[in-house]
Amino acid sequence: VTKSIMSLMNSDYEIQYVILRGMYALIQKKPDLFQDNYKFFFVQYNEPIYLKIEKINLLYRLCNNNNFENVIKELKIYATTELNNDIIKQCVKYIGYIGLKYEKSVELCVSIFSEFFDSSSEVLLNEVSIASRDIIRKYKSSSLQLLKKINSELIINILTDNEAKSSLIFLIGEYCNLIPESNEYIAELIDTY
Repeated sequence: VTKSIMSLMNSDYEIQYVILRGMYALIQKKPDLFQDNYKFFFVQYNEPIYLKIEKINLLYRLCNNNNFENVIKELKIYATTELNNDIIKQCVKYIGYIGLKYEKSVELCVSIFSEFFDSSSEVLLNEVSIASRDIIRKYKSSSLQLLKKINSELIINILTDNEAKSSLIFLIGEYCNLIPESNEYIAELIDTY
């Protein structure tokens, strides 16, 4: 069955989309069915957005202890090179989910999130602020270095999403003793909320 389905993935985009949508049911019944073929779901730059979104969803669902590193690195590439905001958000969110799901992946996720915090992309920074909150809450000892990325420029000029702002309010309030100028940051966040 797997080989037949994977051979159809070389068809037109519309057929690929229908196949990808049907694969959700197969993966729910037999999660290991496509584990060896996860690279088939890597996104090509010239694919339409609706196909990219479905492939990224399936790629996350096929992630396991053996392939999480490759999946995270692939999602990182999409998050930094893709122009579509929905895909960027989805990739950052899935990197965070993988970090929460597989403890071995936390170090890689924290490293990637640190790189993302150095970005100038508003969408990327908003989403990484939310995902970082969850990683820090679950794996405090191995992820506190992300707190060093909180600064005044991030708070005032870049964060526009209310959930991202509330994530930073939580982090600053919870770890105020580890963040210099935390009182000023809280005041700035409240003023822009």
